[in-house]
Amino acid sequence: MKIVFKTLRNFLFLTLLFIICISSITLGYTGILLHTYNVYTQKEPVAQVVISEKRNDDKGSFAIVRVKVYNFERTGLTHLLFNNISEKTKISDELNFKIYGDTVYMGGPIIKFKDEFIFFNFKTLFKIGKIFGRYELDNVAEQDRIKKGINSSFDINNGLSEWRVVFDNYQSKGLLGDIIRIFVDTTQLSMAGQMIGSREIKYTVYITNNGFIWKIE
Repeated sequence: MKIVFKTLRNFLFLTLLFIICISSITLGYTGILLHTYNVYTQKEPVAQVVISEKRNDDKGSFAIVRVKVYNFERTGLTHLLFNNISEKTKISDELNFKIYGDTVYMGGPIIKFKDEFIFFNFKTLFKIGKIFGRYELDNVAEQDRIKKGINSSFDINNGLSEWRVVFDNYQSKGLLGDIIRIFVDTTQLSMAGQMIGSREIKYTVYITNNGFIWKIE
């Protein structure tokens, strides 16, 4: 009887140990999968844009666009690799623009890290630096706008000029370029846009690992 009891006890202990191990492994893999999903699909709101209904005057069709860029600061890694970039972007007041065209674009440069660094939560660096309009549906209107010299492009937060050095460093053949390319997958301009509609629409602009996207609120 003692032998049977001891054998049963050992069996239950091993079974419990096995269940605990399997549960731990399952929870570990689940955590890794959730983390992987979150870091590769995360998006952060960076601005609010309100585009009026389509309007017309003697220069063509346009929209009144109201923009508010949210506050954000650069990270320590930005400071280490790209010390020429401004310390902080802070636009608390609403900006208003008269944009000619049928489509409104807004965005700026981004720095996307390599996938292995994104896994460890190295978020894409970015700047919102420009807003502009185009006639994407009417090439004649676009050519006429260019011919008349109608301004439909405006800088936000001092424009994009300071990022020229960032692009040059990333593309350089020197040691600095080699070091930056260990971390950085790509640098590019990301300009997302929305067509002007028949009613006023409010959007939230998000930054993702691959650039800017717009969503209706």
